[in-house]
Amino acid sequence: AAYLAGGIHARATKKQWLLFVDQDTSFPSGAMDSYHQAVLLAKDHHPIFIPKLFSLGRMVSPFRYTTIRGHLTKNIDIKELALDQYFAMNSGMLVNVVFYHAVGGHDRDIPLDFSDFAFLFRAKAQASVIIMVDLNAQHGSSFWSDEIQSVKLGRFQNYCQAALRMEKYIGQSFRIKAILMARAFTLMFRFRSIRYLQIAWRAWVLG
Repeated sequence: AAYLAGGIHARATKKQWLLFVDQDTSFPSGAMDSYHQAVLLAKDHHPIFIPKLFSLGRMVSPFRYTTIRGHLTKNIDIKELALDQYFAMNSGMLVNVVFYHAVGGHDRDIPLDFSDFAFLFRAKAQASVIIMVDLNAQHGSSFWSDEIQSVKLGRFQNYCQAALRMEKYIGQSFRIKAILMARAFTLMFRFRSIRYLQIAWRAWVLG
């Protein structure tokens, strides 16, 4: 909802570009200059620009993807990333306002966990690549941080609900549910709670 509101405000105030920033992302000094230079070099040929996001020493965005799974990669030096191979997290994404609304913006029916996936699936209809800016930003550690177990369980439940709604973009309902079960097993052993498996099973049955 916040991303959509930002897009509506940007169009109403006749802005050309829209920058999405999460509260747990920090940028180095000179970040706006890096975006500006990248846009100038693109010469209006590309509508989406992204930085590299790092968390706990690992690059977490951009990433390769299959279905609803993101696969972390080593440091990438390619400037133009094909949208049929790579996606990126919302935070730090700079999008042309006209393009953003032309593809429908963020899907209000898709919760935050997969809002970036859903938006970029929409973007693929009119753009073939995203441009990586010469910029490294730091992003919060998210699910793997030292939150209490009840918070992790709540976040995993939200994750499952969001994943099931991605069927509208990719179909493959069985594969989505299988991915959720695999993730549940990983979290069950990591955090020593069978409740992750119970949440995923409930999503499988009710979804």
